[in-house]
Amino acid sequence: MVLAQSSALAASMAIDSKKAVQEIDVKALQAKLKTDPLVNGSIPEIMIDNEDTEFIKVNGQWKTQKNARGCYGLSLLSAEPGEGQSVRFIPAIQKEGNYNVYLYIPKVDKASTKIETIVHSNNESKTVILPVSDLKVEGQTSGEWISLGKYLFKKGQMDYVEITTQQADGTVIADAVLLIPSKE
Repeated sequence: MVLAQSSALAASMAIDSKKAVQEIDVKALQAKLKTDPLVNGSIPEIMIDNEDTEFIKVNGQWKTQKNARGCYGLSLLSAEPGEGQSVRFIPAIQKEGNYNVYLYIPKVDKASTKIETIVHSNNESKTVILPVSDLKVEGQTSGEWISLGKYLFKKGQMDYVEITTQQADGTVIADAVLLIPSKE
């Protein structure tokens, strides 16, 4: 689907500029796909995986587990209970607005029964305790996206979603965060 979309946009750019598709400005094509991936002017979803190191900040003793069962992407971060350990996911917000925030939680052995998350948005912080025991994995995956609620995020990189080991009683996982623009 991505290839088809990229090809269609490239063809459209070629027609508009009266050039062969091989002669279009590739950097302009890449920029358009990055800023308007749905090519309809809507605000795109923002997904940050633990592998996106320019958008995460790790504090404490987190271990990278490559190809872990149920992880989103190629790896996940795990830590045992302890003070001052956190992973902060810092989205690059292109357009201020309300976003539905989700945390990806894979089902793992010896997992903490609760995960403390902090959503910092619009100069306010809200702590959300997720009961991992409520996690119901359905389908062919080994994890689920869990809602943290809807929040107003300002343009830039001031707001964040943070996972801590503060109230943990077992292994805490930091894997991925998803922000979906709210239509309301």
